[in-house]
Amino acid sequence: MDPQSTPRTTLTRMATALLVASALHAASATAATFQYRHWAPGLVPHESVQLPVTVDVSLSFGGADLPLVVVGNSYHYDLKPSVTVTGDPTYNAADVSFSLVSGTLPLGLELSSNGIISGTGSAFANSGSTFTIQANYRSKSAQHTYTMYPEDALSAYNGNLLHMDGIDGSTAFTDVTGKTVSLYGAPVISTAQYKFGGGSGYFNGSSYLSAASSNLSGNWTVETWLRPSSTGVMQTIMHFSAKGVTQRGVHIWRNSANQLVVDNGINAMPALGGTIPANTWTHIAVVRNGATTTGYINGIAVGSNSFVPGATDLVLVGRFSLTPYYMTGYYDDIRVTEGVARYTGNFTPPLAELPNK
Repeated sequence: MDPQSTPRTTLTRMATALLVASALHAASATAATFQYRHWAPGLVPHESVQLPVTVDVSLSFGGADLPLVVVGNSYHYDLKPSVTVTGDPTYNAADVSFSLVSGTLPLGLELSSNGIISGTGSAFANSGSTFTIQANYRSKSAQHTYTMYPEDALSAYNGNLLHMDGIDGSTAFTDVTGKTVSLYGAPVISTAQYKFGGGSGYFNGSSYLSAASSNLSGNWTVETWLRPSSTGVMQTIMHFSAKGVTQRGVHIWRNSANQLVVDNGINAMPALGGTIPANTWTHIAVVRNGATTTGYINGIAVGSNSFVPGATDLVLVGRFSLTPYYMTGYYDDIRVTEGVARYTGNFTPPLAELPNK
């Protein structure tokens, strides 16, 4: 095109089209003023003409809920596809930066400036972790608030899950798996002591609860947080048996030396070991893996045996089915897992309440 014969208006359109793209690429602003030199009949060659250019760029951020965090598994999620920019023909998603402006991510996860949430999810409350992230592109920004929830990859194997949360003094004990919980004596929800969730189950030394449970015939895991109120006497933590059969099954208890013991309720076994102190929250886990049953106190293996369990379909919390051996103290987060040995070596006890799903 001959610049000497090109009308001024045509040159204006050409300059505008060429300069808008380069300006957006080079500048953070959405408005700029440019100059160009032109040649046209009747005009002074190389005359400088001002061309104000305003660009309407918009940014939106948000969208779908974030995937659940599977506790103990690696997590990776890219937020960049959740950003939409219009009005900028040179937009590149790599130019968007992200920052956490309020709240906290679940323990074990972090946000990078390029919008990647990654890490290994640790336990956190079933109510979720809420936080707000800001996306920034040139002079534009937008925020979105997310809530992430925990997930247990083995939740399908849960036979029982009781958080022991609720109103102080309540007798409403709930099994997340949907099983009916029956109370005997006066077990109550207490907010005076708890490990997680604001409440625990208090057993006064003459009370217990029962619920339908799994048949602990293969691999299994039984765990709870326990805070006994006394020492020096035999006390049942949990007893699994078959309805109508008073003894045989799986008996998990603390002996008069405050050690962890597990047997079938008929044939007494030597203590696995360790110490379950009074007035201290202690994580107890008993795991059957093949023919070996191992006890863990606060994630540390304290001993194993090879007792033979009996058939079970009922769990008693806080007493043995024949001679009661009542427990006095507090329970929090009871979980029974059927078919899976969750722990096969030393582990870190849960850092928050157990996931519901």
